[in-house]
Amino acid sequence: EKERKAAESSEAFLRTPFDLGSDPPIRSLLIRLSDREHVFIFVVHHIAADGGSLTQFARQLSDYYNQQVRQGRIRWSPLPGRTTQWGAEERAFLHSAEAAPMLEFWRRELSLFSREMPWPFAPPLESSRTSPSGLGTLRMAPDALLARDLMAYERQDSGRMFRFLLASLFALLHRLSGEDTVTGGVPVHDRRSSDEREMIGLRMKLVPVTVRFGDAARFSDILKQLNIKFREILKN
Repeated sequence: EKERKAAESSEAFLRTPFDLGSDPPIRSLLIRLSDREHVFIFVVHHIAADGGSLTQFARQLSDYYNQQVRQGRIRWSPLPGRTTQWGAEERAFLHSAEAAPMLEFWRRELSLFSREMPWPFAPPLESSRTSPSGLGTLRMAPDALLARDLMAYERQDSGRMFRFLLASLFALLHRLSGEDTVTGGVPVHDRRSSDEREMIGLRMKLVPVTVRFGDAARFSDILKQLNIKFREILKN
């Protein structure tokens, strides 16, 4: 009975959307099952943390919990840096000579932007009970044989699946819109130093990626374009 009530409380807590106009972007819930058994739930909005942050948070929470249990107190570690400091350093870097060729690269990339694409579906595609915006979701699932082949493809290179799915998305947008130039935003992490990898927060940038489709463009051509693009992006 306790487990059932805990599951119901957890489900309601997890499904409650954030109101970013008034709520903090993080919240937690501790459910007591017995004197020695509890369930701790931590929810964070993506605006406040990225995937790397969750790993750091789990590690720090485990360390501090063990310190409290075994030693009766917590020895807080100093923060490796602050987001405001990172922002100031980024702005200073943009005015340096080192950043000049990078800025020129992005000026060229931004000039390739496709116009706003016509979308053949009227939202919402599927009603969403959990999305306060009312936006719908288009769901697609591969069959068992394709899923097996994709898993084998991913095992050859940890980044191949992401590029494959991204190329598939660009191809889908090309077919639906009829546009020969398709631009999409791709999130990339921005944790370059060891200190930055220890920080908790949203350390990501949304990078515009543009792909061109010719009359005889094959899927392998799109993958090749994306591989070249990502090498250039990582350098800039």
